[in-house]
Amino acid sequence: MGDLFIWLASFFILIALLVLVVYQLMCLADLEFDYINPYDSSSRINKVVLPEFITEGVLCVFFLITGHWFMSLLCVPYLYYNVRLYTQRQHLVDVTEIFNQLHWEKKQRLFKLAYLIFLLFLSIFWFFLYFFSSSRHSLHAVDCSHRCSHRATLPPSHHDIPMAQFIINMNASMPQSQKFIIHILDSTHLFVQPNMAEMIRSAIAEFRDQNSYEKPA
Repeated sequence: MGDLFIWLASFFILIALLVLVVYQLMCLADLEFDYINPYDSSSRINKVVLPEFITEGVLCVFFLITGHWFMSLLCVPYLYYNVRLYTQRQHLVDVTEIFNQLHWEKKQRLFKLAYLIFLLFLSIFWFFLYFFSSSRHSLHAVDCSHRCSHRATLPPSHHDIPMAQFIINMNASMPQSQKFIIHILDSTHLFVQPNMAEMIRSAIAEFRDQNSYEKPA
């Protein structure tokens, strides 16, 4: 179950990264079609560059500390590229050069977008793989429980409706942790916990002794 939460968390982190990159591409597209001026476009992009870098670093470290080495290694090239841009002071868009570098700025963000989509599909794949795997194990456990319960047989009197009702009432009077009826098939057939069969037989025998009538001699 823990892995499901890990992949779910990585999914939302990747969605956040995609939103940041798409936002930058939209700003560049608006500039290309003269919807906004270079200063506004540069300012908007530069505001989300560092959050993008930090979020990518968090994702890489997140995969690392949760033991998902393969996904962490896949994040390293993206992280390395961001770190290199930051250390060389090339991570921010220059308002005076944005028109000359417009094609390159769009190109690098499109590569980032494709890379993030690839990571997102991998995360979705692993999420559903773990989800169906855990669901299959749960169903197997339930199936085993029912198979075991089939071995528990009621006394011969289980065909008697009053006896079945007596067992149901006895089950209802017990604490939740001690209830033994798994499923009521009909008015005379019950599935019970196998370890409770002897106790049920004893209770029915005692009930019969207390309510039996012997004709006087």
